[in-house]
Amino acid sequence: MTWNEAKQLITKKIITGINLNPALSGGRFVIDGPDYICKGKGFTGEPGYKVQTGNANYLEVPFTMLENIFHDTLSHGNIYNKNIFCISYPLLGEITTGQSNYIHIVGKIFELSSIAVKINSRNYKII
Repeated sequence: MTWNEAKQLITKKIITGINLNPALSGGRFVIDGPDYICKGKGFTGEPGYKVQTGNANYLEVPFTMLENIFHDTLSHGNIYNKNIFCISYPLLGEITTGQSNYIHIVGKIFELSSIAVKINSRNYKII
């Protein structure tokens, strides 16, 4: 699968209002996207998603992040996990920046857009 194919699936299936994790108390709802403009955490007005991570908290997930992680995953055996996230975004991989939320949200975006399957609680395989 190419990034362009993956991006088409993501933009088709990950839309405003979708719950990325219904099993989680409170869920992880996409508040806005795929045309949301990401400006936090050093992002520079890139389109992507705004995802709820708590009552008043959210993370921004730009398409550039998804693309970089997608390519890094392909070059490391097609398995996405914390290690791949930290290769792609070492500063966001720090515990203090909510890295577990980012890692999980990216995995769920990949899974729910049908570009990856969940292998176990920590790993997703790009298909």
